[in-house]
Amino acid sequence: MLTRDLGPYPFSSLRSLCLYVKISTKALLHLLSNCPSLKRFSLLGSICDKDCTIIELFDCLHVIEDLTIYGDTPELLVLDSVPNELPTSLIHLKYFCFNELYFGDDHGLIFLLILIKCSPNLEKIELDIAEGIGDDNETLFGILEKYSDVRLEHLKELEIHYFSNLKHEMELVTVILARSPKLKKVIIHSLVEKDEESDMLKILLQASRASPVEIVLGSICDKDCTIIELFDCLHVIEDLTIYGDTPELLVLDSVPNELPTSLIHLKYFCFNEPYFGEDHGLIFLLILIKCSPNLEKIELDIDEGIADDNETWFGILEENSDVRLEHLKELEIHRFSNLRREMELVTVILARSPKLKKVIIHSLVEKDEESDMLKILLQASRASPVEIVVID
Repeated sequence: MLTRDLGPYPFSSLRSLCLYVKISTKALLHLLSNCPSLKRFSLLGSICDKDCTIIELFDCLHVIEDLTIYGDTPELLVLDSVPNELPTSLIHLKYFCFNELYFGDDHGLIFLLILIKCSPNLEKIELDIAEGIGDDNETLFGILEKYSDVRLEHLKELEIHYFSNLKHEMELVTVILARSPKLKKVIIHSLVEKDEESDMLKILLQASRASPVEIVLGSICDKDCTIIELFDCLHVIEDLTIYGDTPELLVLDSVPNELPTSLIHLKYFCFNEPYFGEDHGLIFLLILIKCSPNLEKIELDIDEGIADDNETWFGILEENSDVRLEHLKELEIHRFSNLRREMELVTVILARSPKLKKVIIHSLVEKDEESDMLKILLQASRASPVEIVVID
């Protein structure tokens, strides 16, 4: 679709687009340039080459109002070709979300600062900081100094998730506080312990500010909620999406043997970045399935970089052998690496889903391995005739 001549603006009426695929920069720019009315864009997949500059990307988003990108996108854009004088190409942008902002190198911060310079009317920034990044990147402070002319003239709200009170995180917040004359609210979802929160809040309240700002601090590191208590609040929910580490923050060991079918209306469940290095993610998924007798579609976006060494995984699947998906019609998995536990999960779902029609796998494996992977899946026991689609 993206390689043939589409004619002038074939998607001229498209207002919202979410891409959850691996895509070349050429295809991405071609697609975006044919969407002149696009106001909401989310790039949650990955770019597979480095043929695009930040400015070229922004030039395709002239009327965009709402932009969400995933953490590793800046690594795949050419940063060293940014001109000193930046165009205000994102003049309509009001909301920007940076999902999994990575502070292990400079790309993420540079991208954010360039986007701010190109977006004079930005009103809200939401940052979801990648966990596990140490506080040892001294170049980040030099970058903030280099971009000392960055101001956020219309920013009203800043929201940060997974804030660990590291030096570079605090520096970024204090810079935004000092350069945002219309800022009204800063919301920080913190990972720090309760006894550290008061010191952190004190530093923020004493920081230089360009406007009177309400600073709201919330902890996400407590475990005061059970899975069943959460589900009991979602009786009529039909569409549910959760982020990967949510199960770690719920009490798993209090799950009763007899589970209520509390999610009776749930039809679609998306598990974004499930963490399979521990048991929480799998246990949560199995409990949700047990409580959702009418589930029709499951979408999993698997966290990359998790080794295939969790032997307890297979015991958990065996322990929950009564799990069945009586109404499941479609399973879609992103970033499938053909690891043993991933394959085991898929084969279990194939064997326990009598109405399953389609399995879509967005694969990270090499071309020469795909045929063997597909062969195993096609030979697996199935409760229904299923179409299996593997996408690079």
